[in-house]
Amino acid sequence: MYQRSNGLRSEFGRDYTRIIFSQAYRRLKHKTQVFFAVKDDHVCTRSEHVNLVESVSYTIANYLGLNTELTKAIAVGH
Repeated sequence: MYQRSNGLRSEFGRDYTRIIFSQAYRRLKHKTQVFFAVKDDHVCTRSEHVNLVESVSYTIANYLGLNTELTKAIAVGH
C-alpha cells in the first residue's frame, strides 16, 4: 500500500502550510492594520503586517540558530 513520505516537511512546515492555505489567513487581506506615529501614520492590511512579522522573525531565528520553520508558523499564526 502506498504511504506518503513524511520526510519532505517537518511538522512545523506542515503547520505553516496549513495556516497560509486556510480561509482565516486569506481573510486577513480584508483587515486593516493601523500604526499611529506623531509625524506619519501607516495603514496596511493585516496580511501585510503578518508577512512583515514572518520575515523579521525568520531573520532573527536564523541568526540565532533557532528553528526557522517553527518561527515562521508562529509568526503567520499570531
